[in-house]
Amino acid sequence: MEAIRLLRPDVYVKGQVGEEPARRSGKLRQEIAAVHDAGGDVRFTHEAVFSSTALLNAHFRLPQDETSS
Repeated sequence: MEAIRLLRPDVYVKGQVGEEPARRSGKLRQEIAAVHDAGGDVRFTHEAVFSSTALLNAHFRLPQDETSS
């Protein structure tokens, strides 16, 4: 929220998952409120959605814990 308050964006863009109010996290609600307080508008993309965690898990292996037997 600090960056939003300092930058005061005219447009703030988020992924389409947040477009539906019922699916918004508390943090996203705070971000949207901060943008509106700064006089900006929030827009949502309509692109393919990728989970960074799923991509990392699919393409990288974590080193095995040396303490496990």
